[in-house]
Amino acid sequence: EGGDFYSAGRSRGCGGSGLMVDGALAVSKNFRSSRVLASGPLRVVFEVSYPEWETPGLKVTEVKRVTLDAGSHFNRFESFYTTEGNVTWAAGIRMAKGVVPRVDRELGVVRTWEHLTNYGDNGWLGCGLVLAPAAIVDVREEAGNQLVVARTPKGQPATWYAGSGWDRSGDFHDVAAWDRYLDAFAARLRSPLAVEVLPR
Repeated sequence: EGGDFYSAGRSRGCGGSGLMVDGALAVSKNFRSSRVLASGPLRVVFEVSYPEWETPGLKVTEVKRVTLDAGSHFNRFESFYTTEGNVTWAAGIRMAKGVVPRVDRELGVVRTWEHLTNYGDNGWLGCGLVLAPAAIVDVREEAGNQLVVARTPKGQPATWYAGSGWDRSGDFHDVAAWDRYLDAFAARLRSPLAVEVLPR
């Protein structure tokens, strides 16, 4: 059960993305098609396709793949762009009034912790982004967003993780608990599980 009390408006919400074009964020129009690649119970994977952009003349298409594992608060996002050369892109979090984000470029972590008061007191919500620190080229505020700007080599997808935690879920009692979860998640990405099959 849940409630849709997070108003993103025209911001990047909690992990939305776009391309950096001439130093500014360019975002797609609505997706035009979708397909489900896996439907659980341990993992859900789907793709959505964006053939049109709000920036006139931007001849780029995007296929975004979203993966969510059971029990995780973070989705893995992979955006495959049809464009020449390296891709400079950004993922972001809406900057609510009075929110001070945590930015840790060394860990590749950006997060907010926001008091939800649009429809009464709905507690506190944490949003977070995690990506490879080596990919980050800038972190800045722009158009109501805290953006993480990154660069991906040609032929590889732009990859990042985004998710949220609510203090009333019972998982995160305060911002310190949200930070611990983010830091542990980033640490696991830096040291992924390795499986080796040895001959008998």
